Amino acid sequence: YKLTRVRARRLEKRSPLGRLDPQVKALWLVAHTRAARILRVRMVALGGLWVKIGQYLASRSDVTPEPLVNELSHLMDANPHRPISEIAATLVEELGEADLKRSLRAIDETPLSVASIAQVHTAWLLDGSKVVLKVMHRDVDTLMRQDLIHSEILASILAYLEPDFDFRPLIKEANSEHAKELDFTTEAANLTDVSSNLKTSAVNAVLPEVIPSLTTRRCLVMRFEEGTSLKDAEKLRSANIDLKLLLFRICEAWAAQMFVHGTFNCDPHPGNILVRDLPEIGPVPVLLDFGLTKRLTNEERLGFCQLLLGMSEMDGDMLHAGLLRLGFKFNVDFEPFEAMRDLMFEFRDSESDKSASEALIEARIEADTKRQKVFKEQAVHRRTKGDTPPLEAIPGTIVYFFRTTSMLQGLCTQLGVSIPFMKPMAVAARMALLQDSRARMQSHLAATATATAT
Repeated sequence: YKLTRVRARRLEKRSPLGRLDPQVKALWLVAHTRAARILRVRMVALGGLWVKIGQYLASRSDVTPEPLVNELSHLMDANPHRPISEIAATLVEELGEADLKRSLRAIDETPLSVASIAQVHTAWLLDGSKVVLKVMHRDVDTLMRQDLIHSEILASILAYLEPDFDFRPLIKEANSEHAKELDFTTEAANLTDVSSNLKTSAVNAVLPEVIPSLTTRRCLVMRFEEGTSLKDAEKLRSANIDLKLLLFRICEAWAAQMFVHGTFNCDPHPGNILVRDLPEIGPVPVLLDFGLTKRLTNEERLGFCQLLLGMSEMDGDMLHAGLLRLGFKFNVDFEPFEAMRDLMFEFRDSESDKSASEALIEARIEADTKRQKVFKEQAVHRRTKGDTPPLEAIPGTIVYFFRTTSMLQGLCTQLGVSIPFMKPMAVAARMALLQDSRARMQSHLAATATATAT
């Protein structure tokens, strides 16, 4: 990529079209195509956390070059499958041979999908019910834990070499959540809780029902849910699916998870969402895979609500209050509208056109590069004077919040849909803050009445 960048800049200088010159575009296309093939092969070979990183890149079609998206999309569910004998051995170890025979009538040997952590099969219970078996790869536990340790070592090295780029709290937060994916009983609890929460909020979404008696650390059994994958946008259009309504409902579902209830799926890529088109109400999202799920504390949830509502209403004081509530620590006077500029970009209206999205991202990167030069000069000056950085602490909890919103943006672009992305988020955040204010007021009135009575 460095060599391609040098050659591209030379061409840009010679051409009046600059980066839009066809030769420049062709040069980058070749580089991205070669890199995509190498990345896919290497990520599959490494497995574990690296496959999850590839899936994340593939989900960000608003940012990731098209050749990489096309190649890495195969990592969604087309990883090398494990033999059925290995799946059977794990099931016997987890459930016991006698219980297995008393519960399952048959298992389809052809997997529905193969992900970074587990393999998924269709199966049938003795009563004929169709279910899904999610069985953990036998070697993934050790492999993933090694990857998590290596990522922390790399973050420590970077922090030592570049003190202003200390991402250790963020990596620690990320690793904490990834480690939870290695216990399917945790995923079962996530799935059950989010399903209950969305029903309470009357959100149009379907989640599979967990079968607790057949769920263990390495085996998760759920009711089978029909639906069409979101990975093929053309197939969805040919089926006359209302994609705009579908994406709006998906964003509503995540807004309720993130702001109203504080427990949300952090991995909304196309492989984890199906759609069921119902004649009465139109497209309904079917949400899958709750292994990577973040549970916010009440303070964190309300902090994100203030952050979002502050942006929506251009209220700098509320934005500042939200950041402090989340655990940000500032050593200098805080300028809320400088932070708002960066945060608003994350909640911009989604782009239906991939080229427009890429152009927007490129312009943003170019502007940030110029700002970064100033920040580096200021950082050197601060270290020379012995001053502390302006931002003392970045809470790790923001990692998966912004990962999730960026993946939802990428999903909209991948399906070619533009929606007012902030609208459903702001509605949910406002509702959550009102509910909190009402609860505190009722608590205060109850305490006052008790004190008066005594």
